[in-house]
Amino acid sequence: MSVRLWLPGERPPSWNTYYRGGHWRKRSAEAQRVHELVYWTAREQLGCEIEPFARPVRITVTAYVKGRPLDASNIPAKLYEDGLRRAGLLVDDSPTYVASVTTQSRLATDEQPPGVEIIIEEAGHS
Repeated sequence: MSVRLWLPGERPPSWNTYYRGGHWRKRSAEAQRVHELVYWTAREQLGCEIEPFARPVRITVTAYVKGRPLDASNIPAKLYEDGLRRAGLLVDDSPTYVASVTTQSRLATDEQPPGVEIIIEEAGHS
């Protein structure tokens, strides 16, 4: 089983922003914004009856951006992962339920406009 969420126009905040040491309220507000965006996007795209993945998953967060792509390691996937938990797609974000998280950065094109794609898929057996 896999689920794809598309967050049109979303540009991930940068870990550099967090490292710069801005006020904690500003960082908290940005985290809350991303959590709510993922929550409401999941509700809109998947409906109200969301069942959490029962098995461990792999999560891939891909940012499609205009201009210069972000460094993949600079995409704060944790914010999106927490949003998935709040939306009910994940029971928890512990290693029991999340086997891996991968980030990617790509240049947006006419065929692939700016936004963030989140793919959640069962990790399979280890």
